[in-house]
Amino acid sequence: MIRAKSLSLRYQPFQDKMESEFMSAPNIPSLTYYGADLQTYEYNFPTADNQSGGSSFASDPYLSWVNDVDQQIEELREENEEACTLDEEIESIPDSAYDDAYWLLEMLFDCNVPTPDIGWLVDGGIGFEWRSKNKKGIGTISVYGDNQVVYGASLGSTDRVKGTCALSDIVSLYHFFANLIILCS
Repeated sequence: MIRAKSLSLRYQPFQDKMESEFMSAPNIPSLTYYGADLQTYEYNFPTADNQSGGSSFASDPYLSWVNDVDQQIEELREENEEACTLDEEIESIPDSAYDDAYWLLEMLFDCNVPTPDIGWLVDGGIGFEWRSKNKKGIGTISVYGDNQVVYGASLGSTDRVKGTCALSDIVSLYHFFANLIILCS
């Protein structure tokens, strides 16, 4: 708050000059003619007080998805922290793995890949899993916070895909995402 006040005081002379120049500009026809056609929308984005998922979640799939993913990741973080305190052999998930997970989940959403089951891995990673409707296929992705993605899928008895790529290797990831879409359809 103090920083905002100091910035506004710092730029006050500049703002006064701009307002004075604007006010001294020649008369420009008013836009009141179009005023009747303007519409105002009220956006009710979720706040810390309102996590119930009001009408904005119902009307915007992205906001609903973000809320769901945030909740899953927070539960995952709590479960991993609790497990680490109970068992010394379980590695804690680094913050960079959570960053990689959010990045990957955003790409999955953009490519219309269904939201996976998300879980923590004993070796300090985050795992994503998809199962086919007929239970004969599975797809997995793991991230560990090193900007690498480990992926694999079994679409049937002979069709298998697996590999490792950089999180920034969009071509490889999108190719694998196509397999996940096939798996989930």
